[in-house]
Amino acid sequence: MRLKAPFLMILITSGWVYGLPAAKADKIDLSMGFYSVNFTQNGVHKPGPATLGSVFLNFRKSITPHSELGAGFNAFFLGTVTLAPGTGFEVSYTYYPFSAAEAIEWKETNVRMSIRELWRPFVTAIALQRNYPSSGTTQNFSFFGGGAAVGTERTLKGELSIRAEAGFGMGAGAGAVKSTFMDIKGGLSYRF
Repeated sequence: MRLKAPFLMILITSGWVYGLPAAKADKIDLSMGFYSVNFTQNGVHKPGPATLGSVFLNFRKSITPHSELGAGFNAFFLGTVTLAPGTGFEVSYTYYPFSAAEAIEWKETNVRMSIRELWRPFVTAIALQRNYPSSGTTQNFSFFGGGAAVGTERTLKGELSIRAEAGFGMGAGAGAVKSTFMDIKGGLSYRF
């Protein structure tokens, strides 16, 4: 039995998130934003559409005081008239160079203190998979690759933060087809 690439990515990322200690993610993110993609086939550049239709759901787990691992799903619509849906999975490593990834907590018998830094800038390395629809056919193009992002989180109240980031990535697929993408997104992050 041969498994398709998207199914394998779902299996790997879901097992990765649920197999971590405490059996849950520390944070969940929901972001929306701008997505742009370009293709190159046999050395010929083919500009792709840009769209304001990207939705991203991500689960993150702290692994050190300054870093997190994440697993997420991205859905986007390509084009302006005929909205063709695309999807993608990614696994990420996020590093907070100037702040802690989590709240700093101190507990005693009757006292609990929690300190969350207001602004938490970060950099992220990403391993990704993307499926793009092919215009005019029923065939989809699948790409595997990597990327990077920079951004910041700002604590709002309690467990809720806002998050903004900009990312860039590249992927390679079958038939000497390559893709590059850029996304800018913002949304909410909830710590549980």
